[in-house]
Amino acid sequence: MRRAVELIAQGVPLSMVAHDVGFSDAAHLTRTLKQFFGLTPSFLARGMEVRML
Repeated sequence: MRRAVELIAQGVPLSMVAHDVGFSDAAHLTRTLKQFFGLTPSFLARGMEVRML
């Protein structure tokens, strides 16, 4: 999940991120991100600085 957030924040297309981190498709990644972090990929892709502790 950490890697997915980093890639999305860097502007990597969601389908590529999903494949890279082991999800079957972008929809599955989106649902999991929302459950895990409470954030959508579009929110993360807005070019914000994301810090993971």
